[in-house]
Formats: sequence, structure tokens, C-alpha cells
Amino acid sequence: MPCPYKKPNCPGPGTTNKEGMCIACRFQDSAFSSKPKQTESEAREETRKLALAMARLRRPLLAPKKAPTFFLYRGDDRRPGQIKRDGFDWWPQAAKIVKSKGGIANYIADMCNLKLHGKGVAEFVRVQSDPDRPTVSCTNMPKEAFSRNFVYEIEASGLTQYNLDGSIMEGCIPALNESWISNGLVVFMDSSSLSKASIILMDIKLETHEHDFFTKVEPNRIKQYRASGGKALTSMSSVKVWEEGQTEEYK
Repeated sequence: MPCPYKKPNCPGPGTTNKEGMCIACRFQDSAFSSKPKQTESEAREETRKLALAMARLRRPLLAPKKAPTFFLYRGDDRRPGQIKRDGFDWWPQAAKIVKSKGGIANYIADMCNLKLHGKGVAEFVRVQSDPDRPTVSCTNMPKEAFSRNFVYEIEASGLTQYNLDGSIMEGCIPALNESWISNGLVVFMDSSSLSKASIILMDIKLETHEHDFFTKVEPNRIKQYRASGGKALTSMSSVKVWEEGQTEEYK
């Protein structure tokens, strides 16, 4: 048969001129000869997998790089004293979902695999609050921070930038689908592995410049705040930490 991939000078699979075949046809021809019971559709699927593997090899290997210190902003209704005590963390519902997946690394791997079915990262990340979502949403644009009573400034420092791909998902369940392409999404972590990182921050590449922490934001990273409508930022160092159990009524 002629080359189904329209490669010049390739006679196609099933011919005697093995040397003249392109790599894909050579693989398909080998599949037919070594597995006589294999259907043509099965052979094409194996060829597709080979083509994907070759495409991955042709992609430039981008080495992890130390990310510079940058600042993110988050709107929140809670007062500075409570934030200085608690930081930012997931809703309880989200914590239960992550536990059911076996940890945040497995959760992210599952999210990436869903992307192949029109879901995943693009659909998962929305600006509105979702108690089931294990993230702390921020933006690197102060004026884009969610409209709340306060806006908090978070320092992102001491992190390394990695591509969102299989190289950081070793041991994750489910394994990252071989067809996954991140389309430029990157994560900032304090480890080379999702399963070992205590800080996971993803640049979502949205027009709102959204970044999502998939781990808790500790109070020591929250540096400044301003009240809604205010212009000047105030250092969190001057804020008195709320005591355990303290509420706004008896601050």
C-alpha cells in the first residue's frame, strides 16, 4: 500500500523495500509481520503511539530554573489578625477530595489526564470560589485581586520552575497519559517532585494572570495587606496575631 503518512520516497508498509520505508511505516510493517492477528486499526494505534513518543523526543528539553522572587495578591474577607494566624488553606471539602485521591500529587495527575477529555486544567480553574477545589487562587496583578474586604500580598520565593509534565509526576497514580501536552503550563515548587513538594504553585496562563497554590500558604509568606478601597499597603509585621478561637466580635 502507499505510505499512509505521505512521506516522500516511502513505498509504504508491506513492501519488500524495508530500507526505503519511513520510521512510522517501518514500525507498522513490523507490527503486521510480528503479530499476524493484529488488525490494521490496532497497528495504526501503535503507530500513533510511536509518533507521539517521537514528538516528545523532538521537543526541546527545558531544564528547571530557579525562579526569581515575585509577589501575588489575594482578596479575602478575613481580617489581618486571623490571616496572620492561619494563612490560606483549602476548604474542608477540598481536603477530603484530595485525601480520597491519595494526595495532592495524584490529584493534579488526575486533573491533567481529564484535560484529554475537554476538562482538566482549563475547565478546573475558574475565578469564582469553589469549596471543592484544593487551591488558593491569587493573581500577580494587584488591581485584579478578588473583590473582598482586604487584599493580601504573598511572597513567592525560594522556588524552582518546572514544566507541568511527566518529569515531576514520577510515582503518581494515575500515571500521566502519554498524550498529555501542558501547552506551556509551569509549576513552581520547593522540590523536583510533586509528591515531595511542600509548596506547589501553578501559573494558569489566564487573562486574569491567575496563579494557584495547590498547597497551604503559610503566614510567613503573607507580607502586606490593604483594606478594600485603600491604596497603601500595610506590613503584616505590625498586625497582632489573633489568639486561637478568637473572632471578630472580641478582637
